[in-house]
Amino acid sequence: MAHVRVGPGSGREAEPDALPPAFSLSRHGTPLPLQILDRAIRYDRIDSPLDYPDEALVESARAVTWLPPVGGYGTTALAIGGEGSDVQAPSAARAGDRWMENEWLRVSVDDDGAVQVASASTAMTLASVLSLEDVGDGGDLYTPSRRGATVRAQRLEGVRLTHGGPLRAELAGHFALDVPVALAHRRQSRSAESHAMPVSVTLTLDAGDRFVRIRVQGENACRDHRLRIVFHTGLAGASTVADAAFGPVARAPIVAPPGGTEITPPKAPLARYVTRHAGSRGVTVYSDGLAEYESLDNGDVAVTLVRAVGELSRSDLPERPGHAGWPSPTPDAQCLGSFEGRFALLVHGGRDAATLDLIERTCDDVLVPLTGLTLRAAVGTPHDRAGVELEGAGLAFLACKPSDDGAWTVLRCVNLLDQAVPGAWRCGFPIRQAMRARLDETPLSAADVSAGAVAFEAAPREIVTLLVR
Repeated sequence: MAHVRVGPGSGREAEPDALPPAFSLSRHGTPLPLQILDRAIRYDRIDSPLDYPDEALVESARAVTWLPPVGGYGTTALAIGGEGSDVQAPSAARAGDRWMENEWLRVSVDDDGAVQVASASTAMTLASVLSLEDVGDGGDLYTPSRRGATVRAQRLEGVRLTHGGPLRAELAGHFALDVPVALAHRRQSRSAESHAMPVSVTLTLDAGDRFVRIRVQGENACRDHRLRIVFHTGLAGASTVADAAFGPVARAPIVAPPGGTEITPPKAPLARYVTRHAGSRGVTVYSDGLAEYESLDNGDVAVTLVRAVGELSRSDLPERPGHAGWPSPTPDAQCLGSFEGRFALLVHGGRDAATLDLIERTCDDVLVPLTGLTLRAAVGTPHDRAGVELEGAGLAFLACKPSDDGAWTVLRCVNLLDQAVPGAWRCGFPIRQAMRARLDETPLSAADVSAGAVAFEAAPREIVTLLVR
């Protein structure tokens, strides 16, 4: 690290002190398993960004390590050492040129570019799990309207190994699409002119994880179309359950009433994940922010990456009579520019109580993983801070927030099961009083506080709200 000039005449140009060839992390004096992913030179400014700033040129490293569990909103302190460590993790990720595996999954890309996922715990193998599809869309912001033939990409090209373990394995490649630039012939078909649209794909498998992460990135230069990523579960005729605001709900196709003049859309919303399950087999797709999906009869789950349209409402759609809103141009809704999607795929058994609990807890690992932050100005190692922990199989976290009147902390969860479940909240602060409450935070009755935890029982599918202070 070296300080750099932030104004004329403020000092000489800096040269950063080189990091040693290897370094280590330790927790409470115990060395931790470590894998360095990459290193780079960057600027790091602390204090005020404008007035008397302190800026340094630093050599930074991005790494993964193996940690014991840390409660939600909790922290644990790690010390950086100057020498490498050969500490082994309880689990490992291994990889080759076109494959990677841990004790739960094997992910590979065959010579035809098909991404295969094999689950050791369920003996399920998904022979070709990923593809992209693009179709013309002459609709508006209310209603899609399909136009022209579908363009598909099923072959992952340029596959290469980017991380080889032992804590993180990663494969990278790209799908190649030729997408028509816009609609043509009075918006009834797609243009003969097309743009090449390479979409990069990164597949990541960490040690001990039962899921594989999938990241896609690309650049949209076309109009009036819809690009989707398709997850091929192989579960033809499977039932669909999608996560919603207060827990997962079973989803079936919408059937329009007799005599209706509007064609019902086959798509539906998801909050964090969608599950396809059939008998003793199931697959869950997690989506970090992209919330439109479609379940197909062959078991596929298609999630919308880009929907490019240019009108708020149109009156010429065969799917709907007349306008749905004010007719106004929406040029930014063509979504020109870069796009990104982050997903994960979990292969599991049938939809029972244990699987429901696994799906929910995996959701936290996927969407809110532990992350590290370097405190380079710290004069000592900070103390660990306990977090907020929810105990109880089948209970899903919903909220931890200040109450509306500012007098309490609100803890809310939902029982995902069709049976009563005992639960408890453990907090990183002393609890002197706890109350069960309605959803609107109206206190109902005193809750049991014992040994620093608030115990409760959740009825089947019940949302439980607690007030603590």
